[in-house]
Amino acid sequence: MQPRKVFGMHSAVEPGLLAKDFTSRYLPAAMGRDAASEKSNRGKKGTSPVVFAGAGFEFAGCILLGLFAGQWVDKRLGTAPWLLILGVFIGAAAGIFNMYRILTTAERRARSHDNVKTSPPSKPS
Repeated sequence: MQPRKVFGMHSAVEPGLLAKDFTSRYLPAAMGRDAASEKSNRGKKGTSPVVFAGAGFEFAGCILLGLFAGQWVDKRLGTAPWLLILGVFIGAAAGIFNMYRILTTAERRARSHDNVKTSPPSKPS
């Protein structure tokens, strides 16, 4: 294999493999964590905070989408500000429904994960 020039440096490794090796080996060590312990701790904490943050961003996005849609329709029909207000309320209702759906799914997933961990092993027949 011929050495390749990647970012001004010669490398005998494909660029994607180099990045994967760096992120899996060196970044956790630099942050004070071991890559092996990261893999063993994955899935043990329950619901990730990322799920909650994502639900919040989607809620805000629904409200903003309703706001801009209501404003656009108001400009087209000349009914300002009534459809804008209606759009915000519809967006908020859609955001609340979406947040409820996301959080109940996450809770169900966490419960089923806990049940799998705490259930005794079945005896072979």
